[in-house]
Amino acid sequence: MDYFSKKYRTISYSRRFAYPNKWMGNVVTDNTIEENAKDLAELIRKLDLAPAHLVGASYGAFIALYCASKNPELAKTMVLNEPPIFPFLARSHLKDDVELLNGYRSRVQNPTQNASRVGDFKKAAQVAIDGIMEIENFFWSAS
Repeated sequence: MDYFSKKYRTISYSRRFAYPNKWMGNVVTDNTIEENAKDLAELIRKLDLAPAHLVGASYGAFIALYCASKNPELAKTMVLNEPPIFPFLARSHLKDDVELLNGYRSRVQNPTQNASRVGDFKKAAQVAIDGIMEIENFFWSAS
């Protein structure tokens, strides 16, 4: 916050069911990616921030990504640290997203799990690293 606020209007908010907010409603039905993304979109609109630079980590990164996918006019840029993107890809019907997810599962996830199950953790780590790098290189060269 301190670093960004030197150059940008910087706002950090606590999403529903996150500290210091009280738990109101149903944590299962009211604390979904969709509901959190709607909250973020509404915050951006109410404060007249669009298009905004969105920064998020982990679940917050997933919320920012989902929000921008549903409201592209609200995001100028995004910095996303480790968004759990697989649920996002699994929901997508876009051919490229489905191919990316299926490629990850067949070239990385399944072989890594198979090597781990038989106790070959060195192979599991190597398969995971090689597979992720292959997909990353494929993804960037296809863009």
